[in-house]
Amino acid sequence: MTSASNLIELALKYREHGITVIPIPARSKAAKVKWASFEKEQPTEKTLRRWFRKQQVGMAILLGSNSSRWICRDFDIESSYYAWACEIGPAASQFPTVKTDRGYHVYAQTSTQLELTCKPFDDGELRVSCCYTLLPPSIHPDGSTYNWLGNDLFDHSSCTINGPAELMLDRSFRRPIHPGVARSQSLVDGLTHVRGLTHDAQEAHESDEAHETQETHESEAIGGATGPVSVESLESYLEDKDVQGRIRQAIETTIPIVVSNRNKAIFEFTRTLAAILPRIPNPTPLRPIVDHWHTISKTSGEHESDDTWNDFIYGWERVKHPKGSAMESVIQKTLQEPHPVTIAMGYQESTTIGFIASLMGYLHQHHNDTFFLGTGKLEAIFRERRQVKISRTALFKAINRLITEKVIEKVESGNRQKANSYRFIWHEGIQAKRTAPVDWL
Repeated sequence: MTSASNLIELALKYREHGITVIPIPARSKAAKVKWASFEKEQPTEKTLRRWFRKQQVGMAILLGSNSSRWICRDFDIESSYYAWACEIGPAASQFPTVKTDRGYHVYAQTSTQLELTCKPFDDGELRVSCCYTLLPPSIHPDGSTYNWLGNDLFDHSSCTINGPAELMLDRSFRRPIHPGVARSQSLVDGLTHVRGLTHDAQEAHESDEAHETQETHESEAIGGATGPVSVESLESYLEDKDVQGRIRQAIETTIPIVVSNRNKAIFEFTRTLAAILPRIPNPTPLRPIVDHWHTISKTSGEHESDDTWNDFIYGWERVKHPKGSAMESVIQKTLQEPHPVTIAMGYQESTTIGFIASLMGYLHQHHNDTFFLGTGKLEAIFRERRQVKISRTALFKAINRLITEKVIEKVESGNRQKANSYRFIWHEGIQAKRTAPVDWL
């Protein structure tokens, strides 16, 4: 762990280079100080020494004009970073880059006026001004340490952007990833010229494969998953009259009535098709089906067919639980009727803890034994089915509470190949312990 004296020395060095840094509590992302005023003026040397005199503290850069116009592209997905690195070529090695818990932070300086603040993408975001980003050697809430790869912010001779800030990495670099499909080596092979990243890319490739193994393992535990098929076999599959009838029904039952329901309807259509058809890495053969859905949609006049196809591809990549799957039935039951555990333990069904408790209760009914459930899968369920974004840290804490309150017990800790396994131990005789009010407060 970095000593307090080294942190102070590092903070003062950033100040000398015209970079504004602020303190962040260890294993946190929340700023420790009110930082708005420091967007216009640097903190004094005395202030920096006071901020970083303790060892248990992290550090963040205030992006924008008062930090020499440093901006940051946050890649939450490793494969997106590698796709960008392949496209930009050898110049990628010149950009100061940090390895984060989930992906990468890529820094650059802009020579123009900063107008953007933050621009989100499906694989991260572009942070320009009025925001901050954690710097090494800060510790992520999950315990990993932020680390520089090659150049840092003091070595940046070739990373200035000669255009508006939004021209830097102003789009998603997400590439489709589907369970059970062998990953192409093109990204890995294309990185031989970039900062020796071939080893990192291979590790990410293996991590993706491990993630697929975990997803497949979890899917099989709740009812099975369909493996990849060739285009030829898909075409023969589509010749089946029963399949054709199910596809027509999927189209008829997911057509939106009003424009505001369009995005949700497309995703429901995608989930329904995923339950009918084998999963393929490239859904291009399904384009005629999607175009037909678009044509008969009552909202098609508001969007081009390409828009609908783009939305379908985006959804096809993200479907974790095809409609009608075993996990889907468990999720649907959880959404419709809270498990008795929520009432007995005093959990509100609309809260995170209440939903997870109900979900685990119904998973127990399905398996009657242990079951696998990772925070990644929970995060996807909340995002797709409840339309809310819950951090994995918050989900981990909710699960930990359920363990503490004897609703579940952890059977085995997971790893890169599989999720944690749990056993539901609550029974109807267990009630929440009621504590008497404190009359002296």
